Parts: sequence; C-alpha cells; structure tokens
Amino acid sequence: MASTGDYIFLFFVLAVVGGIFWIVKGQQVSASIAKQKQGLKSRGLDFSGDGLSVKTNRRQMSQQEYIEKSQASLARTQERAAKHKKAFGFKHGEDGAQH
Repeated sequence: MASTGDYIFLFFVLAVVGGIFWIVKGQQVSASIAKQKQGLKSRGLDFSGDGLSVKTNRRQMSQQEYIEKSQASLARTQERAAKHKKAFGFKHGEDGAQH
C-alpha cells in the first residue's frame, strides 16, 4: 500500500511534468500564432495592439466610377427581379385566388 509520502512525490512529479508540457505547448502555440500573423501580414492584413490594418494595392474609386458601378448593380438587380416575378409576389392557388 502506498504511503502519504508516495502520493506527495507522485503529485510533485505530475506537477513538474504537467508544467513542462504546459510551457512547451505554450511556446508552440505562440510560434504558430506568430507564423499565422506573418502570413496574414504578407497578404496585407496586420494585427497589432491598436487593431487591424488592411493594406491594398487598389486605387480609390472616383465618384463617377462609384456612381457607374452602383447603377450597373441596380440594373442587374432589376433584371433579375423581372425574370422572377412570381418569387416576389403573393402566391396564388390553382383557381387564381389569393391565400
């Protein structure tokens, strides 16, 4: 039968082994996070204490380009809605009565 000293020694050994495991895993996680941050930074996303910074190589649209793209998008939406009139109306039964 194990004595109290054996249990204390077992607890001490498990605590040391667990502490070593915790430190090693913590370092691996930190290295993985640093690697992921570096990968995102190379794609233009930079995480810092101040927040997220997004960098892009696109130039800013002019007001005229913005208006043209918005109008084109609205025209496409209108065309798609016109093709599916039944999807945007009330459902009718076989006899044409509204339900």
